[in-house]
Amino acid sequence: MLSSFAATRWRYFGHACVLVQSADVAVLVDPTTAWERDEGEANLTFSDLPDFVDYIVLSHAHQDHLCAEVLVQLRPRVGRVVIPRHSPGNLADPSMKLVLRELGFNDVAVLDPLDVIALPGGQLMSLPFPGEHCDLDVATKQCIFLRIKGRRFAFLVDSDAVDPQLYRRMGEHVGNAKMDAVFIGMECHGAPLTWLYGPLLTRPPQRKDDDSRRLNGSTCERAWGVLQQIPSARAFVYAMGQERWMRYLMGLEYQPDSVQIAESDRFIARCRDTGIEAERLRGCREWLF
Repeated sequence: MLSSFAATRWRYFGHACVLVQSADVAVLVDPTTAWERDEGEANLTFSDLPDFVDYIVLSHAHQDHLCAEVLVQLRPRVGRVVIPRHSPGNLADPSMKLVLRELGFNDVAVLDPLDVIALPGGQLMSLPFPGEHCDLDVATKQCIFLRIKGRRFAFLVDSDAVDPQLYRRMGEHVGNAKMDAVFIGMECHGAPLTWLYGPLLTRPPQRKDDDSRRLNGSTCERAWGVLQQIPSARAFVYAMGQERWMRYLMGLEYQPDSVQIAESDRFIARCRDTGIEAERLRGCREWLF
């Protein structure tokens, strides 16, 4: 833990994994880490996680956010796991609570949208997010608003922010103060429906449906629309799967002219033009707030 005289610290372990700490609490979001340190991307690894994590927060059940191999290693070092509620009876929306039970986790908090968990010096709120699930009726997904020691963070994960009014309402619920940092995924042209959900479908989709229903995150315009409703001093594009240890889970390796890179570059430039600190995260980082 941090000294009571130090600022809130957040550590980015790559992809969507962020550890936020104060002197009183440690919250770990979507734990997927590197195992071996190197001099390039992996200057933070599994061994740099604290001896005890008060809360692990899982945003959704995709393999790059719920990584069973990492969770099993963390099991004796975790207080509570925080997850979204699933849609019973939907084959494409399995219960994360049952998955975690099989992995040996017994203290699991299941949240509905806008549910709040009180933290020492702050709170954790579950927020809804659209996108990334091929337009299937999947309820098991949440964004996270985290307030600790007066610092405010929003983890908007793989949101495809198609409806600005949703984010306007989110902004009302999390308060009017500017965020210290907003994190958002921008894999704006994701894999087709069958890449992830094919084995769970009761009948194969037609090619046009498979190609049109994708695991999409936000474009530049949609990500920018989020910041109009949830203002922030910093905007970080993350969860792009470009760290070398994530390629085994996601199979992604963008080129400089890939649409995902082009759109996120446009978003970053637009943020910087208006005085918002912005970058696309890759590898590991550490900040004090």
